[in-house]
Amino acid sequence: MKFFVMLFFLLLTLTVSGCGGATVKPEKLFSKNDYSKLTLCLGLSYSAHRIASLKIKGEKKAKIKKLIITDKMTKKTKENISKLVDGVYKDKFKSAWDYSVKFFKECAGRVASVYSPRVQYASFCTQNSFIADVAYSFKEQGKDKAEAYKYFDKFKSKVPNNVIDSVYQHAKDRKSARVRIWSGCMKSRVADY
Repeated sequence: MKFFVMLFFLLLTLTVSGCGGATVKPEKLFSKNDYSKLTLCLGLSYSAHRIASLKIKGEKKAKIKKLIITDKMTKKTKENISKLVDGVYKDKFKSAWDYSVKFFKECAGRVASVYSPRVQYASFCTQNSFIADVAYSFKEQGKDKAEAYKYFDKFKSKVPNNVIDSVYQHAKDRKSARVRIWSGCMKSRVADY
């Protein structure tokens, strides 16, 4: 018994040592170039989410292309959006949210060469940005933030509530809500931000 008590205090000492007031800086996971490319993937993920949501609702692929592609776009942009719509319609999924998170992770690998475990943190920030987008919808419709809290109860986490609070307090429009949450989440993990 005495051995286990000594072992407990030794482990406790080892666990607590170094915590005496020292500030631990978060590990820098991304370069500025990574951040820029991941931000591009975030934007594409929003598009993928919108397309996936419309697909789930039964919208036809041609109608979505007509809705999204405008005359002001360059030929290359029109081609890329058309490919994105085709890709979303080719894939099978039940949840637009899950699909867009998966899309982000795949884009992070292809475009930014960011894979696990680093992509997990970026994905967390992406989902916070998605939460901000939904929270802004609640705010824009004049709904109390308690309704937004309830919508995100399924996450069993305080993170959505913190994001919702930030959106209700600071966001002036949908884009600023998304960007503020994304950049705020990523900032501590980007070198020389």
